[in-house]
Amino acid sequence: MPAAPAACQGLAVKAARAGSVARVTAVFSWDRQAELLATLRDGLESRITFSFRTFERGTGLLAILGDRLLGERTLTRSAYVDILDGTYIVEEEGGTRSASSDLDALVAGFFTADGVAVPAPPRAAGGAPGYVAARVHFEPVRLMPPLTIVSLAGAAVSHTTPWVRAEVPR
Repeated sequence: MPAAPAACQGLAVKAARAGSVARVTAVFSWDRQAELLATLRDGLESRITFSFRTFERGTGLLAILGDRLLGERTLTRSAYVDILDGTYIVEEEGGTRSASSDLDALVAGFFTADGVAVPAPPRAAGGAPGYVAARVHFEPVRLMPPLTIVSLAGAAVSHTTPWVRAEVPR
């Protein structure tokens, strides 16, 4: 059986300072959105997890110890179809739900984390600016137990991006 072609994926990250917090926007791009929509139409669920970490760069002799982690934030969303009314639902971990019959709006909202607040690095005069690192873990098909045994056989594939950095302005 031939291997499935690899998905072209990417993550774009921007950060802006808003007082003591940094507002981060992350947009995940995935070239197989038709598969996502087919998954949802088949009654299955997809899940995406955005992970954010804020770092202060080490200076002087402390630089050999690496950069200091200031804070972390994770945002998880699930997408599925409400079979009763046929709308597409995006549900966040805290229970916030948004419904849409517009697939383009669903995809844009599902793959974008906008204005996520994380601790901002201190404004060091003359020092290197701090940064935010982000990555995405995407499960196009999220299997529920006992079906998770299928993922061990490779039928369910997930995608994880490398960490992408964005400097936080002073």
